[in-house]
Amino acid sequence: MRSRSEARWARFMDAAGIEWTYESEGYDLDGVRYLPDFHLQKLDCWLEVKGARPEWNSPDFEKARRLSLASGRMVYVVSGELGPGYVIDAFGKPTMWKPRWCVCLLCKRVGITSQGDAAKLPCKCFDEDESYTSGDWGVVRDALLTARQERFGT
Repeated sequence: MRSRSEARWARFMDAAGIEWTYESEGYDLDGVRYLPDFHLQKLDCWLEVKGARPEWNSPDFEKARRLSLASGRMVYVVSGELGPGYVIDAFGKPTMWKPRWCVCLLCKRVGITSQGDAAKLPCKCFDEDESYTSGDWGVVRDALLTARQERFGT
């Protein structure tokens, strides 16, 4: 990993049981080569880790927007120390929602959605027009604590 922030997010996802690959697929975004940080396979989305929360009009945010258009997947842009972030939908449009980790009440998988609505997770345990908040928040809380307490070598 290129940064401690990325390593911390990887540790969080490991502790939460989320499968991921790191820098697995590059894209040509209108002449700009781009290598997204994390692909969350079962959640069918990208997780982009930035040291500080990028501004809406920043080059980092624009690259994430282009990535969503090129891949047809949601892109969650998060800040370094497991902080808040942004959601860019699969059509390249920023949303007003913040990324929220949630847990499906039925299959117990941890995922991320733009509103923390577990019914919107790709496990499809619920109908699309249903809405459920997360089940066991303890899983997410414990994974965050594990990642925050991790110490990385210098």
